[in-house]
Amino acid sequence: MKRRTALSAEPRGRLRVVQDTLPHPRELVPREDSVQVTCALSREAAEFFRLEAAQTKLPVHRLLRRVLEAYASQCNDVADRSERSD
Repeated sequence: MKRRTALSAEPRGRLRVVQDTLPHPRELVPREDSVQVTCALSREAAEFFRLEAAQTKLPVHRLLRRVLEAYASQCNDVADRSERSD
């Protein structure tokens, strides 16, 4: 059997102070400007997004936000490409 190590609150070995280099949590993820929007979905669409959210274990509002942001980004990319080709 392996020998168990007795744990104690006393320091072990030589200690040294390490500088705190981590940024504040607010600095890690910058907040994006957002606008609250209310929309009406058909029951079929709402049920679809509820099921998808349950499968991905995301809240429905976060899933919808990601879908809409991806759609907007894709539309912007297409618009940018068509402007460059003109």
